[in-house]
Amino acid sequence: MERRFSQRRGLKAVKVEIQTEAMDQDLRNGLWNALHIHCFKRLGYIRSYEFDEYSDGLATALWEDFFKLAFDTFPVSGSQFVGEVKDRYDSFEWFEVYDLIEFVSSFLSELEDDEDYSVSDFDEECNRVLEREISGYRLINSQISPNTSTEGNSSIEDAIKDSPDPVSQHLARALELFSDRESPDYRNSIKESISAIETLCRQITGKPRVSLGEALSEIERNKIIEFHPAFREACNKLYGWTNDEDGVRHSLMDESDLSQEDTLFVLVACSSFANYLIVKADKAGIELGQ
Repeated sequence: MERRFSQRRGLKAVKVEIQTEAMDQDLRNGLWNALHIHCFKRLGYIRSYEFDEYSDGLATALWEDFFKLAFDTFPVSGSQFVGEVKDRYDSFEWFEVYDLIEFVSSFLSELEDDEDYSVSDFDEECNRVLEREISGYRLINSQISPNTSTEGNSSIEDAIKDSPDPVSQHLARALELFSDRESPDYRNSIKESISAIETLCRQITGKPRVSLGEALSEIERNKIIEFHPAFREACNKLYGWTNDEDGVRHSLMDESDLSQEDTLFVLVACSSFANYLIVKADKAGIELGQ
């Protein structure tokens, strides 16, 4: 999706943060729409004034087991029921919204033998919204699960904060490109992540024009920093993402379907690598940022 006019002109800010301990209104609305369209509407709650076999089961389960409300307050129609749920939904804490999504997904999974009520449609729409709004979670097997670990988020934050310029600038730009909810640029986010490591290795060697591969070789050859053999192998694989002066040209970069998961993996890996190199350089008495 391309950026809107207001965002291209810098008149409206682009959101870049990953949502883990909160939920903004865009994410909240998107998940409600998934509930409304792929659950309540398909189960006949919007127009029907009599619950059928399936809808009555879900409504009863929600009222009794999820909301834990008295049956003598049970709504008389499907549309009234949806209104009651929406009122409660609007007042939920962010984690209570996820509780509701899990509950409904689990209920729908029991109806998979009926093609009209497949849980996959609901789960897929929820995950589409979660990805679009840069949530730190995904709906997997009726459970809200972290899309990246807390440690991964912390690595990114630490690397941006502790890295010297322009390493931190590359990582901050990688995060911005990754997190743009209107028009994420995964290819260039990956380039920025790897450019951060290349820049950091150049600072360690004191040679501003060498490639990442050349810098890694010099660091190892001259024992500037001692690498564990397994770590050196990881460095080699990272270098596989770059092989010419124009930057990233790994075969993956020629693909048109780079995913959010691909990009996040590289961002977290490069951030962790940067944090590691900074500590190693400090112990070796190397002053960075020169």
